[in-house]
Amino acid sequence: MQRATKTDLLSLCGVPPRVRNAIREDDFSDMWSASLANQSVYLWGPTGSGKTITAVRLMIASMIKSGVEFPTDSRSISDLFAGPLPDFAKQFKFVSLPHMLESLRRQFRPRAIRRVITLDSDEEEDISLSEQIQMAHYVILDDLGVESMSDWAYGVLYRIVDYRYNWLLPTVFTSSCSLHDLAAKWPDDRLLFRIYEMCKQNIIHLRGVSVLSRLRGEESDSD
Repeated sequence: MQRATKTDLLSLCGVPPRVRNAIREDDFSDMWSASLANQSVYLWGPTGSGKTITAVRLMIASMIKSGVEFPTDSRSISDLFAGPLPDFAKQFKFVSLPHMLESLRRQFRPRAIRRVITLDSDEEEDISLSEQIQMAHYVILDDLGVESMSDWAYGVLYRIVDYRYNWLLPTVFTSSCSLHDLAAKWPDDRLLFRIYEMCKQNIIHLRGVSVLSRLRGEESDSD
């Protein structure tokens, strides 16, 4: 049986295997990103430039800064998968926006209900998937701008971002689009304004050569 590691715990936060495989144990102690911990950040750049992996490393730094204590031995790590969802997995979430919107479409009823345990109580309460994302302490919203933005999808995303904007909850956005590109895609400026206000000190363009550019033999930007 494969030895469980701290990187496996990221699956409880929704981080997919491909991204987890790029995270090292060192990332749980390497605080290069500590200055951006628990801050909202907008990461944009070409496909394959490392936006998503960078976002997850920022989330790990934010967990450490917030006092999350990860077990260090394999058995204790495995035990966390056998019990209730740990508190850190309720408060730190990775969300693929295209998949989330598709999931909500499939499940759409008056409310898409899931049973969760609140942090403040041992009692269960009904809470929708979008509300979980709204209220978590720290959320990565991955692949912003990929989804065709129907009025319904725009409304769902706006409600999530508006809540997090008003409650000052740290949010990391990844996108292949600049904010200027998104302005041309979206029907109004309400959502764009909130993202800009949340991230204006931390809008980061990752200029690394994308995987597709390498395959095409293209040069990276020299800027």
